[in-house]
Amino acid sequence: MSSPISPSGEAAASGKNQKTSMAAGVQKIVQATTGVFTVDEITKALVISSRISPGTTTPDEWQNLKKLVSNKLGRQFKEGELRRVNGKNGIYCRADLPPNVEQINAGTEGTIKGTEQSDFHSHKERWQTFREANRMRPPENPGQPLSICWPLALEREFRVYPKNPVVIGAVTNAGKTTFALNLALMNMNQHRVTYINSEMSEEELAGKLQDFGQAYGIPWTTLYEKVFFTYCNCNALDSNDIKRLLDLMDPNGINVIDYIKIHDKFFTVGQPLEKIHSRLDQGIAVVFFQKDPYVDHLMGKSFPEHLARVAMMIDIDQVTQLRLLKFTKVKFPAHKGDRPEKHKIWFSVKDGVVLERTKPPIKKNKSKETGDSATQYDQVPDQSRQPQAEGCAIEVPQDPLQWQ
Repeated sequence: MSSPISPSGEAAASGKNQKTSMAAGVQKIVQATTGVFTVDEITKALVISSRISPGTTTPDEWQNLKKLVSNKLGRQFKEGELRRVNGKNGIYCRADLPPNVEQINAGTEGTIKGTEQSDFHSHKERWQTFREANRMRPPENPGQPLSICWPLALEREFRVYPKNPVVIGAVTNAGKTTFALNLALMNMNQHRVTYINSEMSEEELAGKLQDFGQAYGIPWTTLYEKVFFTYCNCNALDSNDIKRLLDLMDPNGINVIDYIKIHDKFFTVGQPLEKIHSRLDQGIAVVFFQKDPYVDHLMGKSFPEHLARVAMMIDIDQVTQLRLLKFTKVKFPAHKGDRPEKHKIWFSVKDGVVLERTKPPIKKNKSKETGDSATQYDQVPDQSRQPQAEGCAIEVPQDPLQWQ
């Protein structure tokens, strides 16, 4: 049985193969030349043809490549494949070219076919310009979150920054659309808001907006004019749907996507979220999904939450019909050291429009001794009715004409 190759032997073999490959590259370049060339010119052509950026080649690496090229050209000269121009070392032409090539091309740059006719320094400058154009440039005042209002005063729980995706999963009839519309209407005076709907017809949208208008004393047509409402089927597995969704998004506004549909292959749901994230610039996307009851993840398991900066789940208590919101991921808490993931936020939905925090539901347990029912609160912090942050309530104007 042959002994295995040692790591040092593998490294030596790898280095030998690389040199052989480079030498073959030199020979290929030389065979394509039609005039006089120098060692430096062949070295530059080798760097470019090998897809090595001149800007990343260190002086030592350049000298090693130049030495390899010089040795290969020297061997070709000894084997009669090349001849020196005017007897000078380092200046060659192919031996099979006419003798007058030396006089025609002497002292000028050689013609090397099959490679970019690019000077080393100009190539390096282009590379540096490309890098500079793609440099990340933090803002002058870093760390400033976006001023966004959330239903249930959730801005007291977390912060969001430009280009942040927010994921919200909810069971059927938990109030996804009500939450989404409240979010849109609370921010319509401070931000550009795009509401991408995958369920409602135009008639249903009009009905919803009329309900909101009546609840808040605002003409429903004003709500329609201040938010850009549009429709997309939003099937996560349909590439045309996702392309349409991306085209409808506002990279620099608040995008409320109600909701992305997924019926199978749930593990792929992270792909449209990656595309949504890439579409954002200074804006955010709040993406709604369906979820199964009483599980702390979406139908796509945890895949949709990988890119999200905030992820929350909404369930319904079947006895009281109260809604329970739990955070499964909060990247940037509103207060340093806080853990919103530990908070349970109970709320109610009034008239299909108004969301209000409430106390946890009361549980009734039978006493083992007497069999009587005992009343106690569920073991969660009392999160009831926290005040809305300043400027985040939906304004009710004294004069409706102010909104027109």
